[in-house]
Amino acid sequence: MISCTSFDILKNSKIKLNVWNCNNLNIDSYEEDNIKNELFIVGHAYGDSNSKSLLSDNVINYFNKTNKKNADIALTGDFVYENTQKNLREVKTYLKNNFRNYFIATGNHDLFPNTKNYYTVFEEDFFSFEYDNFLLISANYSNNDWLPNEEQQKKINTLINESSKEIVILLSHQIFWQNEANFEMNPNSYELLTKELRENSLEWIENSNKFYIVISGDYGLNGSKTVCFLNDNNLFIANGVGNHKNDTILRVFEIKNNLIIEEIKLP
Repeated sequence: MISCTSFDILKNSKIKLNVWNCNNLNIDSYEEDNIKNELFIVGHAYGDSNSKSLLSDNVINYFNKTNKKNADIALTGDFVYENTQKNLREVKTYLKNNFRNYFIATGNHDLFPNTKNYYTVFEEDFFSFEYDNFLLISANYSNNDWLPNEEQQKKINTLINESSKEIVILLSHQIFWQNEANFEMNPNSYELLTKELRENSLEWIENSNKFYIVISGDYGLNGSKTVCFLNDNNLFIANGVGNHKNDTILRVFEIKNNLIIEEIKLP
């Protein structure tokens, strides 16, 4: 496995990491009171089919113990096991009642077999937001090439080109960068994929002068540890839950001019 510590990721000094396989990178101590714009990123949030709640028991238990109503949350796909309107509405209600904003990168379980159910409840499959230090874009990669469709690719490029932020976080469900990583790692499934994955997974991005952080959520079902990969000064992370004792989620937050990505172990 390739470690981010093999590279000089701190060419962008605004980014600090405390993530498994990246944890030798320097991260300054900080006071919780100085944190702003807190964002939690949860992959494969339903955990497994035995979960007693719609979202993973581990995820629900963590947020029940913490008051995060002033924080944002991003679900990087597969947040329901069955995409009935009832299940989708319950998740939407939970998100609206417990967080400031939510973002979704749709997974195959969320969209299929009845795509209409997802759009009836959530309406959108594309989300974006500009924080102080970065641009966040969450899109629908649940296509047969594991990339956004042409319309969404245009929207993504427009947002990036028009933003003054030098750091862009792209949220996906599918690990569309697997071939680029060039080491053995397996997503939770290869659902929908019928085309060859690209060696240069971000070649459809027009602006090469930004620092891209791709966080993908179709991972963790079998208890795999978080994957962290750096290429061309862009960071790729796969993280998800599976109702295991080593489940983790990601916490992204800002302190002054710094963007910090931290891995949180669930109770």
